[in-house]
Amino acid sequence: MRDCALAIVCTVYQPLGASTNTNLNERDTDFDGLLDKSEIDGVSITVELVSRQVSSDPRDSNSYDDSLYDGAERIYGTDPTQEDTDGDQTNDDVEVNMSAPARNPLRKDRRITLDYTEITFEESDCDAAADEEWYYSPGYLNPATFASGNEIVPAAWTGSYIGDTDDGAGSIKTTGSLAGDPVTFVALFDQQFALKGELVEYDGTTREDVLLWDEPYTVGIALGMGTTNYEKSGSLCGGTQKVYATVTVD
Repeated sequence: MRDCALAIVCTVYQPLGASTNTNLNERDTDFDGLLDKSEIDGVSITVELVSRQVSSDPRDSNSYDDSLYDGAERIYGTDPTQEDTDGDQTNDDVEVNMSAPARNPLRKDRRITLDYTEITFEESDCDAAADEEWYYSPGYLNPATFASGNEIVPAAWTGSYIGDTDDGAGSIKTTGSLAGDPVTFVALFDQQFALKGELVEYDGTTREDVLLWDEPYTVGIALGMGTTNYEKSGSLCGGTQKVYATVTVD
């Protein structure tokens, strides 16, 4: 200061710690891998396609005291001052640790799993042929396109054989893991998808569509977290057909 008193032009630089209560002897006071100045200046993040500036506390390695430290928040591009950056009711630490497929902590989304749990047909015979083979075709409307014909189809109907009957006698029930099942995908809030498919009778020559289903869903609060049961039944060709499935949101 004495030199400034004698100078015509003088600039005094105040140490960062003097105004922010950070450690004057450390560039990274809280040892979170982020320099104090970088935490104070902040960075731009993009949430729901909108950019905003966020900063963190240079004296605290976990500004919000949640399960993500500030250094990790910087890596993931999330807001260190919030536990749920995108406001979709699932905390950032949960979303970043999801896999197959992963959810996005910067977009309002949900992970959807569709699973056929049981398919039953009893004493059905559409054409009185000696041998009746039964197939099912699981189809899932792609949530990214919404357009009919853009299905995620784990297995073609000819590859999803589930049993046969002679002249419609007896019944067959299949449970557990069916061909190409389940399927899991991530969809944004307000996106639509459908659980759709068909149960088919085939005698080696003629294919009969016996039971069709197409159930639409909209991702969001209405389709909440947890598992929703789906059931579809029919009574064509002198018998009863039933399909059971689950829609799980996490």
